[in-house]
Amino acid sequence: MIIAIFLALLVLLMFMWPVKTETGFDEKGEAIKIYRDEVAFIDKQYQTGLIDAQDKAKLLEELDVKTTSAIARIEKKQFAPRLRYTPVFAVALVITLSLAIYFVYLQNSQIKRWHDFKQVHQAQVTEGLFDGDVIAAFLNKNPSLASHYCFTMQQTLLANYHANADALANLANCHLIVGYPQLARQAISRGLGEQPEHAALNFLSAEMAFVENNQLSSDDLDRLFITIRAEPKHKGALRLLGINSLNLGQYAQAQFFFDNLREVETDPQILALLDDIDETIAARQAAEAAAGEPQPVTPQSAPQTSPQATKQLQPNEASLHLAIAVSPTLIASQPETLTWPKSVFVVVKSVDGALINASKYIMQDANQALVVTISDDMPQAMQRQSLADFEQVTVTARVSLDDQPIAASGDLTSGAIPIPVLKNTEGPARAPYRLVIDRTVP
Repeated sequence: MIIAIFLALLVLLMFMWPVKTETGFDEKGEAIKIYRDEVAFIDKQYQTGLIDAQDKAKLLEELDVKTTSAIARIEKKQFAPRLRYTPVFAVALVITLSLAIYFVYLQNSQIKRWHDFKQVHQAQVTEGLFDGDVIAAFLNKNPSLASHYCFTMQQTLLANYHANADALANLANCHLIVGYPQLARQAISRGLGEQPEHAALNFLSAEMAFVENNQLSSDDLDRLFITIRAEPKHKGALRLLGINSLNLGQYAQAQFFFDNLREVETDPQILALLDDIDETIAARQAAEAAAGEPQPVTPQSAPQTSPQATKQLQPNEASLHLAIAVSPTLIASQPETLTWPKSVFVVVKSVDGALINASKYIMQDANQALVVTISDDMPQAMQRQSLADFEQVTVTARVSLDDQPIAASGDLTSGAIPIPVLKNTEGPARAPYRLVIDRTVP
């Protein structure tokens, strides 16, 4: 509507402005100058006695008539285009005003439809703020009303539930379904500000990042771990973790996540897809075994190996096989602070946060991955629970700048990465799970 009004004003301006023809020569001013010169000449003749008062009056009268006529002709010539372009401007003005009226009508119609929608479906909208299934059911049944539904959700939330993380999560999901990712990000950001540990919001944030980048950063993995900790069988989180592990070539870890997903998935199409993924993983593992090429653990040089890295599993024993690397970007950002060797503290916790194992290693060179195997019988480790009691744990690695077991500001650390536990019945791992230290402790 604003654009249409602006166009109408522009046409009016065009109608008024260009009608006057400018040639660069002021004919009217020149005519007035000539008039004044003629008056001065007549007055001079009268002063010298060449003409009398009667002749002077007659000459001035004739000069006035002549000058007035000349100025009238000049003005008529200057404004002649007004008559020539009037039909064009009139048509343009009519079209523009018609468009303006149409846009006003269209906008009012949309507002009216939204008000009508709100009156009829307000209860379903409010219910959808706290039940994602209601949103999905409504949008599947009424796809043409999707925008009205999400807009009404947002208005209702801002009016009554602006600090409710559950409502913000459902609003973000609605925006994603309709196709408004920016609005979804705003809802997610606001919700995480209210409740940083909210499972659904953390999952949506990680999912959006994965869709954009086709990979999960350490922060995204942290968010998915928050989701898994709250809902161990969260379908979306298991799916993303499995796909990310598969993309990284971590086939055993990918298989672990997909197996857990299979336990809770009921959609026949997704189950069929999981069967295809199983075949893909088996084929890739077989190809690697035939080629004798282990899964890469780091883009850097040959890994360092701790004394426990090559130990054999005993009956009823479980272990974690890790390759700990420091991000080259992080190393480059602190060239003066980092001198090697450094102590690396590895902490293993259960999914719900209980301590299982804490151990210390020495990393000789930041440009080489440190390969370690963590098991229950490590003499230098602080052991609280047995790894064999868990299917999955979370692992954090930290480079201590002052060789202290307690994290301090400036230390280098990884995110808490979920990793499946290797049992003795599964045989040795083909390659260690990669754990990247890529951030500093605030």
